[in-house]
Amino acid sequence: MSAVRLEDAVRRVLKDARGDADLTQRELGERVYRTRDVIANIEGGRREVRLSEFVFLAVALKESPEQLLRRALLILQLSNAQKVQA
Repeated sequence: MSAVRLEDAVRRVLKDARGDADLTQRELGERVYRTRDVIANIEGGRREVRLSEFVFLAVALKESPEQLLRRALLILQLSNAQKVQA
């Protein structure tokens, strides 16, 4: 099993939160003044998300940036624990 990077975990929680908010990439992009392509590239790992963007995205998703980061860190910890057990 390959290691999950923090950047991958952040992308995953952003994508999951967007799905939970029942928003399309276009709708989320409009909320943060970005195109659908930018959101797709962030979620797809083709573009790094800047810290300021992460905060704006979290707010647009009606989520706490801290909570989203905690979720990402939990994914990272679980992934590392599974890697150690394998």
